[in-house]
Amino acid sequence: KGSVMKAGQMLSLYGQYFLPPEAVDVLSGLQDDTTPVDWSFLQPVIEDQLSAARRAELDIDERPIAAASLGQAHRARRKSDGLELVIKIQYPGVADAIDSDIRTLTQIVRLARLVPKGMELNAIMEEVREMIYREVDYDRELRMTREFSTRLEGDERYVVPQVFPEYSTETVLVTSYEAAHHVQSEAVQDLDQARRDEIGRSALDLFFREFFVWGIVQTDPHFGNYKIRLREDGPDQMVLLDFGATREF
Repeated sequence: KGSVMKAGQMLSLYGQYFLPPEAVDVLSGLQDDTTPVDWSFLQPVIEDQLSAARRAELDIDERPIAAASLGQAHRARRKSDGLELVIKIQYPGVADAIDSDIRTLTQIVRLARLVPKGMELNAIMEEVREMIYREVDYDRELRMTREFSTRLEGDERYVVPQVFPEYSTETVLVTSYEAAHHVQSEAVQDLDQARRDEIGRSALDLFFREFFVWGIVQTDPHFGNYKIRLREDGPDQMVLLDFGATREF
């Protein structure tokens, strides 16, 4: 858990350019959901961050729907109207350990001689450190989720979850639950070539707009953050998740 694992995920994406293939293969396993922590470990976070009145408005499922390096997500239902929500909860202490974790990982990579001569490892790891600090800033992630929602409004190819600031804090982020398939699911893999091409075109169009038009890019592009909603009455949709790594260029 924590920033060491997150850094490993990032190195699995970008390490193909400078790490040995064997190291990349091992690190790629970090892209999958990790073992979740028990609810008793996260319940104090909820009790500390949300008032008793706000907690009473929600029925939270103690079983996680996803677990990652810096936090995990639980489904919830708002009792007043039955609205399905997702509560993203940051693991306690991860933000405080970022600096020491990155120093440790840098030493491991250097001692293992995984980086070729001439490559500035410190600069790479500093970039990693800055990105992780952005990812643990849930206030910023809420703002960026709203930003993407506004910019993509009216384009039916994309779905951005709604945010709920009344339940969100610096370590808890609440959004609408958006049902969709994983990119590598059988349902998506079995699509005909034309529909798969269209999804690929949507992904490329989104990135080109992010980088060349908006100057705001989601820089954590693994498949866990891009789900697919299949539709017969319109274009298949990309459900966009996790804007914590969004960076302005």
